[in-house]
Amino acid sequence: MKIVFICYNYLTLYKAVYNAHHFFRDHESMIIYRTAVTNLNVRSISEIPVTVIPVEGMPSNGIISRCMLEIKWGIMIRRTIRVLKKEIDENPSLKLVVFKDNEPAESSFIEYFKKHTSQKGEVYLIEEGNSIYWTMDKNTSKPRKFIWRIYQKYFGLSKFFLDDYPQGYNPLVDKIICSDCIKIVQLKGLNQTRVIEQKGIYNVLDSQKFMHDVLGKDMSGLIHYQTFKAVHLTLPTTDMEGLNDLEWQILEIIDSNLDGSLLIKKHPRDTRDQFFRESNKMTIAKDEICEIPAECLYGLMNNPIIFTYYSSAYSNILVDNPEARIVLLYKLMNDDLINNYMDSIIDYEMDRYPNIYRPNNLDELNKVILRLMEEEKNEKGADNWC
Repeated sequence: MKIVFICYNYLTLYKAVYNAHHFFRDHESMIIYRTAVTNLNVRSISEIPVTVIPVEGMPSNGIISRCMLEIKWGIMIRRTIRVLKKEIDENPSLKLVVFKDNEPAESSFIEYFKKHTSQKGEVYLIEEGNSIYWTMDKNTSKPRKFIWRIYQKYFGLSKFFLDDYPQGYNPLVDKIICSDCIKIVQLKGLNQTRVIEQKGIYNVLDSQKFMHDVLGKDMSGLIHYQTFKAVHLTLPTTDMEGLNDLEWQILEIIDSNLDGSLLIKKHPRDTRDQFFRESNKMTIAKDEICEIPAECLYGLMNNPIIFTYYSSAYSNILVDNPEARIVLLYKLMNDDLINNYMDSIIDYEMDRYPNIYRPNNLDELNKVILRLMEEEKNEKGADNWC
């Protein structure tokens, strides 16, 4: 039996390596990894064979540039399918593992795989983040525009992504591996036999091995990151349009209360270097640190407060660290679509985890930070007394 993982960033790469060595440890594994890092020359990762599919990075502004990017993505999808076809031909009992089931690429891989294994090949969807728990909302979900239908026809892609479904609804997926079976079954009305619960993914040992063996990081160079009291996880630049002024106010409030002990960990697709260089109070993580999944880095730090708008990293961290302190900032964005998606998730999580905070405005954010600092001070005082 052989398992093929299709990955697209370091987080999915980590989960592929973890599951290959643990959940699927009795099977042969390989990884198909699409990446914009053109100089990446990987033959194997942790003794797992890797096929690298190059793909263009973020486009520059302009409709022509955007169209060129979509064409190159279509070519990438075809290249990936050719690799998948070769594996299917050589391994009739192949299993396919993906980390999304609703995007143009992944839905097409799934459909092709099912068709060319005569519906016998099993497809596993592994949770990457909390977007797998989003539910369909007929008031906000809109079918994709006509141009996408031309794109789908031209490249022969799956039609599934055209209806703009959230993750977890693709009927061709056989099993879903996630951190909370009860939540996903309740929210999506899934059959319990389709869902497999998996926790303890981001343990320190596996995280260290990934950072050292796969990413080639110097572990001794990460020790000083234990001194930070808080970490702010940014969004991709495309998600931050028009939010720079708000984010600057947020960072000033956090930093003024933490006295220079705030680490900014930019999203790998956040290119706002000049924006963060404007202040010398906050520490900006180096690019090679920003590449590391926050879930892996958290285990090496000293229980910092996590500030983020809605990055899935916070949810992944909570699974293995239920006492983690999380401050979600999405309410400050005043975006109805994000609010609708996130509220249904957070209402559930706030009943399960004691230290999730959701300020509605900057004044509430300031009060939350003061409360957390006071609680930390009292805990240290109690430890000293003991």
